[in-house]
Amino acid sequence: MEKVYEILFFLASGSSVWTDNWGILIGEGLCGYVSLLTLVFAILLCLIFYVVINRLTASFQKTSHWFIFALLSGVIGFIVAFANVSSGIYKGIEIQKFGYMFAISNIIWPIIYFVLFSFIFKNFSLFAKRTPI
Repeated sequence: MEKVYEILFFLASGSSVWTDNWGILIGEGLCGYVSLLTLVFAILLCLIFYVVINRLTASFQKTSHWFIFALLSGVIGFIVAFANVSSGIYKGIEIQKFGYMFAISNIIWPIIYFVLFSFIFKNFSLFAKRTPI
């Protein structure tokens, strides 16, 4: 997990600014805490999409609605990561560059989690069994 975040940081920044804060990210548990929160939010969005909404109505059964929820999970992942970095709990983090890079690199994880859990939770849906197509 650490190597994937490291690669995403390098691709997001294209510079070595992230290496100054890498010890804070891993040493203080920020990476694991944010990963756990994004996992929980992705599972909640899957439950809402498949179990709550698509058991009650057939109006959200399209693939476009599924993509909207996947993007929503990415936005929530960005917010969770940036809120944790800017909270002031983790001392020494440069919010200007590192916080944005961490939040941007955290957009992909909840989308991946949402896609993976979609294959599990779509069996509980009455109307959205064919999403994602």
